[in-house]
Amino acid sequence: MAPMPTARHGFGAAVVDGNVYVISGGPTPGGSCSNLNEIFIPPVSAKPVKTSRTPAQYVGSVMAVLATFNDAGVLPPESSVQANQLIRALIQFQTVFVKSPEPAVREFLSSALIAQTGEQATMVLDSFTLTGWTSQSLEAVVDYSRQYPMWENPQIENAFRAYNLSPEDWELVQTLFVKARQNLAHREKDLHAVFASHRSGMPGGNF
Repeated sequence: MAPMPTARHGFGAAVVDGNVYVISGGPTPGGSCSNLNEIFIPPVSAKPVKTSRTPAQYVGSVMAVLATFNDAGVLPPESSVQANQLIRALIQFQTVFVKSPEPAVREFLSSALIAQTGEQATMVLDSFTLTGWTSQSLEAVVDYSRQYPMWENPQIENAFRAYNLSPEDWELVQTLFVKARQNLAHREKDLHAVFASHRSGMPGGNF
C-alpha cells in the first residue's frame, strides 16, 4: 500500500466503515506528539481478502522469550520504544524464518541449527516450524549470525526488509539474548530450562 502521508510511531488506529483512521503519534523518536488524524481508504478488491489469526503456539513462543528476558533482567521497560521494537522484531523474524519462500533464509536457518545442535538439527527445525521460537533455535540463529552476519546476504536482507525488518532490529534481539544468557549463567541458571518453564504455561504450550 501507499506510505503514510506523515511518518509517525506510537499512533492510535481504528477502522470505521472500512476506512483506517490513524490518530496522533510521534513524528520523531522520543517524546514528540502530533494532533494529526489521517484517513486511509483501502482500494476495493475484486476478491475477498482471507485473514487468519496467528497460531497460538507462535504467540506463546514469543511470550516465553520475553518472560525469559524478564527473568534475566534484560527486558526493556514495558511500553517503551525499545520494548515495542523487541516484540515486533521477535514476531517478524519468527514469521520470516517460518514462512519465507526465499531459499537463502531456509539455508541460513538450517546451517545455524546444524552448527548449534548437530544431529538434532532436523528435530529442532521441525519443532521451530510447528511452534515458532525455541530457546535452542533462537540461540542457534543468534550465535551463527555473530559469525556469519545475515545482512551480508542480499537475498536474506531483501526477505527481511519485505517484513520491515532492519539490522538494528536483529542487533537488539541478539544483544538482549546474549546478555540474558550471561546473566542467567551468573546466577547458575540455564537459559533453556528457564525458557522451558515459561513455555509450558504459555498459549500453545501443549502443542
